[in-house]
Amino acid sequence: MKLTTLSLFLFTLNAFAQNKIVSNNGAPIEYVNIGIVGTHKGTISDEHGNSF
Repeated sequence: MKLTTLSLFLFTLNAFAQNKIVSNNGAPIEYVNIGIVGTHKGTISDEHGNSF
């Protein structure tokens, strides 16, 4: 039961993850690289701030 609840919670977090990289004032940031230190995970934004 706990594993199912945890899996559902993590899936929900992933579904609502931010798909746009923006500055403090909400303007999209172009061509930025974001990485997590110690892993091979990260993202890059396009000219509209969309990450993929």
